[in-house]
Amino acid sequence: MRHASRLLSLLVLTLALLSACDHDHDVPVSEHGRTVLIYMAGHNSLGYSGYHHQDSLEIANGTAAMERGDRLLMFIDDGTRPRLYLFTRESRTPQLVRTRDKAVNAADAATLSDVRTGGAHTYPADDYGLVLWSHASGWLPSAKRIQSEQQGSPASPAGHPLSFGIDVGEDGNMKSDLAVAGQYPDEMEVDDLAEAIHSSGIHLSYILFDCCLMQNVEVCYALRHAADYIIGSPMAISANGGFYTDLLAQGLFSSYPPDIVETYYRAIAGKGSVASKDDFGIVISAVRTDRLEALAAAVRQAWQASTFMQRQSPDLGQVQWYQAYNSKYYYRPHNYDMADAFRATLSPEALPAVLRAIDDAVVAHAATDQIYVGPGLFSFKKVKSEAVGLSMFFPQDIYTRNAQACRIGDLNALIHRTAWYDACGMSVTGW
Repeated sequence: MRHASRLLSLLVLTLALLSACDHDHDVPVSEHGRTVLIYMAGHNSLGYSGYHHQDSLEIANGTAAMERGDRLLMFIDDGTRPRLYLFTRESRTPQLVRTRDKAVNAADAATLSDVRTGGAHTYPADDYGLVLWSHASGWLPSAKRIQSEQQGSPASPAGHPLSFGIDVGEDGNMKSDLAVAGQYPDEMEVDDLAEAIHSSGIHLSYILFDCCLMQNVEVCYALRHAADYIIGSPMAISANGGFYTDLLAQGLFSSYPPDIVETYYRAIAGKGSVASKDDFGIVISAVRTDRLEALAAAVRQAWQASTFMQRQSPDLGQVQWYQAYNSKYYYRPHNYDMADAFRATLSPEALPAVLRAIDDAVVAHAATDQIYVGPGLFSFKKVKSEAVGLSMFFPQDIYTRNAQACRIGDLNALIHRTAWYDACGMSVTGW
């Protein structure tokens, strides 16, 4: 927790959140401003440890900074009855909008779609924001899906990239993020995530991923039609996540959503309204989605001048990476900084066009001097000043060599499943 002195206030708010009645509740229809949904898929270790209660208190403390027409909805699934709350400037106490008698799977895109559609119907707004709060793993496929494919399960659909959310299901082990009998939990496909947003008929001003490893170009490209901006971190962030008191004041309701980047960064760097207790550090950026097609085109033109041609595996040892490539992390990829990796692998003639396209797409970024990368207690890495905070998968021989130790298999093969792989023309390299 950030501050032990908040425990009494946290207890009071928690009791208010948990004591409300079942079913739908009469609440006033919102004025037109911005409606922001914080979707807390917390039926996992985050919910087990109560981080959603901590953030609820931070939200309550920040409501005074909201404008009169602004509404913040908070959906919580933490293994008890799922519920939806409303926060406004007029009332610091959260109002219960809806509870459900039965458990839901918050890692199911249908649940997200239902919550989003219902919230937008009750609280129509000039524009909308979405905060996705949970565990996450970037573009990587779900271990559960890969295991099902390997076993040849006839009920298993074809594998697709998965990104957001963990739901351990009924009788699952929340503390260990495992389903019944130690099985892999459910996760949400990034394509289904995009469809859940699209099917609501409501375009988003932004999506903020308050979770790990989501600010990679593969995820941003998959969501390019869902929101104007994608905001998140390419590293494994602390379970504390963002500081919502500050984010409500200058970020979630800003007329320029990339302001979220600076506010999120400042709180963790100890430059916000309270002293930071977070020692992980942070890298965070905002990507403008209408510039991703141009970025893909620039990369597509540049591969021929790269050291990846003929399926080569160039040395990326000096390139900025955001995730430790380690057996304790099941050999997940390095999450190389996109700009820094191309600096190391493109010819001087081809590099400027790609860097311009990256700079056009990444409209804001911020980083502390160092970040925690794990797995040891003192495993920190310095962040290069020229890094942009947007990662990309770059193929390497080592990913194939360690495929048996990686619980989802050969990452060099799995990247083929992403829309970005086709859009950026990576296949020309032989990878």
